[in-house]
Amino acid sequence: MRRHGWLAASFVVALAAMVSAGACAAASPSAPAKSESFPIPQSMIETAVKNLARSVTDAANRGMSSTGYSALRPMAFRSGFGPGRRFSIIPVQISSIVVNEPLDLRINCSAGGYRHFVGSISGHINATGLSQLIMNGTWTIYDNRCFLYNDWVVNGDPYISDSGYISLSSNRVYLDFDETLGWKGKQDGTGKTISCQHKIEVLYDNITYGRVQGSVTCAPPTTVFSISFPF
Repeated sequence: MRRHGWLAASFVVALAAMVSAGACAAASPSAPAKSESFPIPQSMIETAVKNLARSVTDAANRGMSSTGYSALRPMAFRSGFGPGRRFSIIPVQISSIVVNEPLDLRINCSAGGYRHFVGSISGHINATGLSQLIMNGTWTIYDNRCFLYNDWVVNGDPYISDSGYISLSSNRVYLDFDETLGWKGKQDGTGKTISCQHKIEVLYDNITYGRVQGSVTCAPPTTVFSISFPF
């Protein structure tokens, strides 16, 4: 009887210890994994900046196509009657066009997500002289997998802001935009994250080149990238 009583007591003590350990484990869940810091490669930032620079020129081209700019190079035409013909083309000189156009451009990513530009373009266009237009707007970036690489999901942080001007001459279109604010990304399966803020200038000439220059500050770890390259 004493042996059986000792075994029973030992069993009760062991069972109580197991229950107590289980309760402690339930009360203290494991901490969530922290985002992983990693050396941020320059090539990654250049990829993002180039994508944004091309997007800015896309938005500008969309805006220019809606202003009637092409109708002023070098002059517009209307149909009319002429001697010996049913119709002839008679040139009509247009002195200027006042521009005040909304812009709305969405660029979808085939791997998922999108970029969406909303803004405006305003100013005037002269048929024979120099003209200048102002373009302002913001890029919303949502779950985009084309911004960096398709295993990175990128969102605005909070968004990208673009403001600048478009200068026109007889045969040249010149763009100069400032780009600020930023974006953040997370890589599938690794826990790696990145958040970047831009302070760059986008320059574009329809004849010679496109170029971006300035700086991008990213974290973690905090790293400042000097940007200057063609696109």
